Amino acid sequence: MRCASNVREQPGEVDEDNVARLTVGDPPALTLDKTFTPAALRPGEVTTVTLTARNAGNGASRAVTITDVLNTPELRDFVFVSGSARLSGSAAPDATTAYSADGQSWQAAEPAAVGGVRARVNTLAPGATLTLTFALRSPEVTGTLRVVDFLARRPGHVLQLRDHLGREPVDVRVPIERERPKHRGR
Repeated sequence: MRCASNVREQPGEVDEDNVARLTVGDPPALTLDKTFTPAALRPGEVTTVTLTARNAGNGASRAVTITDVLNTPELRDFVFVSGSARLSGSAAPDATTAYSADGQSWQAAEPAAVGGVRARVNTLAPGATLTLTFALRSPEVTGTLRVVDFLARRPGHVLQLRDHLGREPVDVRVPIERERPKHRGR
């Protein structure tokens, strides 16, 4: 079999051994950290949600999207504080913020009732960070006082996000779980 190639950059060059060269660059290594400040709230108080994506790898990523859907059963009574979304970090100048009323369709303008917020950047360079920060107000309750503790899986847990070549888009969603009561053994 004869394959036309241009390995030596000469016109009409033919590769009679049918050999190809594949060069793979260094992959990115993306992490996401999610925090709530303060982590414990009383009714009507506000917490600041901070999501930080970081590329700890040696290669640039493709598009990175940080998504936090707020219209979940766990957050149904929490209210997004209008105008509170901010982007920071080294990738922030090239990033965009989008909002969703239903957690499905996204737009640049903040809707009256925010059901989700996201940040997107076309690439995250090695060592770069993108931080999305916004505020949530805890529900007012009548009758019974309740304190809500936020946890993202485990305190201090960081999600490791990689694809097999480190070059695919990443859509990050961190579910929020309420702290469960500890059961004592018998």
